[in-house]
Amino acid sequence: MTSRRRRLASVTSEGTDEENIPGMSATGSVSNENEQDPFLQVTFDIPDISQSGMYMCRITPTIGIRRQVYERVSAEELGNSDIVTLFRSLRDDVSELTEAVNAEVCSPGQAVQISLLTSSLFIASDVHAGHRYYMSTVSSASFLNVEASCLAMGGYLAEVDTQEELVFLQTFLHPRISRRQLVLISATDEESEGVWVHRQSGTTASIFDWFPSAPNDSQGTKNCLSFLWYFNEATGVKMKDVSCSYVEGATVWQHSYLCEVPEADSVIRNNCPA
Repeated sequence: MTSRRRRLASVTSEGTDEENIPGMSATGSVSNENEQDPFLQVTFDIPDISQSGMYMCRITPTIGIRRQVYERVSAEELGNSDIVTLFRSLRDDVSELTEAVNAEVCSPGQAVQISLLTSSLFIASDVHAGHRYYMSTVSSASFLNVEASCLAMGGYLAEVDTQEELVFLQTFLHPRISRRQLVLISATDEESEGVWVHRQSGTTASIFDWFPSAPNDSQGTKNCLSFLWYFNEATGVKMKDVSCSYVEGATVWQHSYLCEVPEADSVIRNNCPA
């Protein structure tokens, strides 16, 4: 089986052979020792839009004519409003799951459904000081509408309150964001230029690690705070002031956002026992 001229996997009477592609596995059989039809199945642990497109499977029988089968796999990238809708639609399931856990009757299927949705849309951190952080893997149309997504998860846009939290987030983000990518966090100085206030708690932000030349809002239009990794890898993850009305496609920058979710309030915990 191939996709975009890249070999993915093959199966023969001796077994299945697959390429070393992270998150992909393959199973198959062409044995005549059982009644099962020959098959080859390729599975991606966390499917995303990059796996869409045309797939080709070449069948080469021992006797007969070789043939090729094509299958197009389509995918639609979820927007920010889709994320909010999906999380809200799962809240009833979460409530039922919580009640079941309390009654010591857990439904793993519901927990798996919630876990799969989260892993498809976000990259989760480890727990730090009772909180977990989720970096979105889909772009939002504007920085103004991401708070609803975090709220639907039981959290809010990440607030950097301590130096330890800053270092934790920089370490988490550094291997996961690409160059020229912005990751929105909570603080804004839209009320008073240079005075950064967290949107959720209303407290004044005092922990910063600015990118060289930032903040540089001479026109008074960069009122949102973000993390970024800019060109030079040695620079690491720094902070930069950006426009709150950032719209996809306006520049070459990529953009995402970072939710902070207290474990006690999270709607995406998997409470089912192992």
